[in-house]
Amino acid sequence: RFKKLRDCVVLSMGFFCGGVQEIDALEALAASLGVKYPEDVEFIGLREGNFPGNARFRHRVTGEIYDKPLYPALDIAVPFYTLNRCHLCPDNSAWLADLVLGDHHDSKDNDTAVTIRTQRGRNILEAARRMGRITFSEMTDREVRISTSTQILVSKVYPSVSRIDFLEKNGRPIPIFGFDHPEMFRRNPQFKRLRFLWVFKYRILSYLSTGWRFKSIKRFPWLMEHFG
Repeated sequence: RFKKLRDCVVLSMGFFCGGVQEIDALEALAASLGVKYPEDVEFIGLREGNFPGNARFRHRVTGEIYDKPLYPALDIAVPFYTLNRCHLCPDNSAWLADLVLGDHHDSKDNDTAVTIRTQRGRNILEAARRMGRITFSEMTDREVRISTSTQILVSKVYPSVSRIDFLEKNGRPIPIFGFDHPEMFRRNPQFKRLRFLWVFKYRILSYLSTGWRFKSIKRFPWLMEHFG
């Protein structure tokens, strides 16, 4: 829309995104390992070690390492610590970017799945390959169907639209994306049956994640993990 800005953009890159979590999630992850953060341990990273990685903490005195495998860690962090605004965001894969990158979890390896949206993105990717900086190959239709880029469509886009409709019906403030919500569900009727479940889950987690209820459940990180 703005030529001066457009001319400045060499490349726009984005990531697959299922939501962003609050930093307080680290306290719960450490507690699930039997240690206290930040008093006893420091946080090293979420994807440490062999793929897909571990949420890793290191004891401040002894140097002992504590690892929480990625998916059990996400069972705690995602349901209870995802920002409310992320629950209402349908953009699962940086729709306005030239290139979109993210985990290809089903490859069982540390590969990156790339979505090319523009010719500019394709040109730069091909240039990097010619320079020997990267290697890549086209995914099969089956790999696309089971990949993060497709699965997150179900786990984020349609649930967020369902939650927006629920909040609007109850007079709550909502973001506006300009989607035709009824048409979306007419084209994908299999998701319409899940709308109640997505809204119910949102309401339950919103109820549990505030006030004294959240303080109580935080005392039992194993319960958070299994419930999540």
